Amino acid sequence: MWNTSKKYKTTTYGSWGKVGRRVASLTKDKMAVSFSKKVFTSYSGEIKVGVKKVESVLGFKLTSENTTTSFKNDWECKTNYSYTAQRRARYKVYEVKQSKTVMNTYYRALHF
Repeated sequence: MWNTSKKYKTTTYGSWGKVGRRVASLTKDKMAVSFSKKVFTSYSGEIKVGVKKVESVLGFKLTSENTTTSFKNDWECKTNYSYTAQRRARYKVYEVKQSKTVMNTYYRALHF
C-alpha cells in the first residue's frame, strides 16, 4: 500500500515577458491584451534505495500536459502616456513524500 502526502513549500516565478505595448498618442484609446499558455505539471526527486551493503539513489522526473490557460483584458489609455503589458509564470512548489507499507499477506488454511 502506498501513502502519499503533499506539503506546500514556496512559490517561484518565471521571467517577465512583454505581451503588449501602446506608445504615447494624442488620442484616448483602449489597449487590449490576450495570450494563452499551456500548463504542465512536473514532479522530480530522488528515491533512496537501500540494500544490505549497497546504497543507491534513483532520480526521476515526470511531466504531464494538463490544460491551456488564457487571459484577455482591455483598459482605457490616457493621452500622451505609453503602456507596456507584461506577464510571468507563477509556480507553486510542493514537497511530496511517498512511503510504501508492506502488509503480511500470509494466509494459512485450516482443515478439520
